[in-house]
Amino acid sequence: FMDIGMPGIDGLETIRLMQKEYPETVCILSTAYERFDLAKQAIPLKVFCYLVKPVLKKTFRETLEQVKEFLDERRVQNQEYLECLQMAKQSLLQEERTFVEQLPWMKITEEQWVKKRELFSLNDDYGILVCIGEQALSEKQDAISFETLVEKLSYRLRCLWGVFQGLLLLFIPEDIELARLDTLLECNLGKRVNSSKICTWGRTERIHYKEFAHEGSLLIRRMESDQKGMQASQKEIRMIGGLRKGLAARSLESQTRQLFNTLLERYLGCYELSVAKGKIIFCFALLLEDCFSCADIFEMPVYFDPAEEVMPLEDAQMVKKWAQKQYEVLVSEFFCRRDEHLPHPLKRAVSYIDNHYRSQLQLTMVAQACKVSPAYLSRLFTEHLYTSFVEYLTRLRITKAEVLLKEENLSVKQISYEVGFHDPNYFSKIFRKYMGASPKQYIQDKE
Repeated sequence: FMDIGMPGIDGLETIRLMQKEYPETVCILSTAYERFDLAKQAIPLKVFCYLVKPVLKKTFRETLEQVKEFLDERRVQNQEYLECLQMAKQSLLQEERTFVEQLPWMKITEEQWVKKRELFSLNDDYGILVCIGEQALSEKQDAISFETLVEKLSYRLRCLWGVFQGLLLLFIPEDIELARLDTLLECNLGKRVNSSKICTWGRTERIHYKEFAHEGSLLIRRMESDQKGMQASQKEIRMIGGLRKGLAARSLESQTRQLFNTLLERYLGCYELSVAKGKIIFCFALLLEDCFSCADIFEMPVYFDPAEEVMPLEDAQMVKKWAQKQYEVLVSEFFCRRDEHLPHPLKRAVSYIDNHYRSQLQLTMVAQACKVSPAYLSRLFTEHLYTSFVEYLTRLRITKAEVLLKEENLSVKQISYEVGFHDPNYFSKIFRKYMGASPKQYIQDKE
């Protein structure tokens, strides 16, 4: 509350100075001057209210209530704005990952490149592709992750990154001397060829965007050829890790099922039957362990013994049929047990999302329904479901859309509204991102 007539500087000048230092402050003028010229001066200062003395107690309380409502509304708006910024940032990062991951195999048209240049603020049509194997990181004394390496490199030069077939792929748009780049990479990764004569990282020259697909695929083939024996088992371990993480996060069921089937085909197609059986038993042992970890130690039923059931099977087709059947049984039980042991606020949140995914849900809205703070609920999603609130909601909507596309005779526009997307074009874009095809292409493929 501020009076106008004060010794020294007046109330209006005081507010003007405060706005520079504390722009979020809510100011109310309370003065005996009932003059339009003073009220007019207060408008540019964003004075919340102009009260003329004497101020009744009722008016005073009502004004305070109005200020409280204003501050509450502003707090919600700020939270929503921050969420929008975070979503925009995540969306841009995902665009970056997709862009880099497609470089080694998808030719870029001129129209597509112009859009990418604008989106990522690229200076010209050239860049360097760098491919890094996991062994380059694990052999360092202070073994680091892909994300940590990219963060360290970004202090010295700009690089976009993604993971392609288990390899870290960097796109460096800067016009940097190749010798300087090699020195920088060697400082963080060691020599290009290690003591085992395995190429741990490689790069292209600075090439035109039309050469990215050809040169990138050659680079990756060289890397994979050098590490073929070592990477076979590593790739399978990564696939199992991706499968376990996808199940824990309850990702798209079709994607996790596809990953399992890919792993199964790899086992049965690349190894002798006895070796393939051993790998399948190992995979199911890990999935069973994940399922048991969601149950009480005294309530751990052995649903099946993979070794006892797989080893007597006589051919690959019988093994495949058994594995696919038991996978569905195990996944169903896993989801059931995992949901039972979630923290109560997260359980309520998941239930609320399942029932209201058609609405325009926001983290603050769901948190309010669960009587917890948005920050706490966000942390629960990360710690227990290994995903974010936005990612969980989006995957659920895409799963529901997938079912409708298979079973219902609805248009893409109708389905987009049915699952909570109010922009059919945006729905198609997100669907393509998760399913690898547009809704119309998905329907055609199923037919």
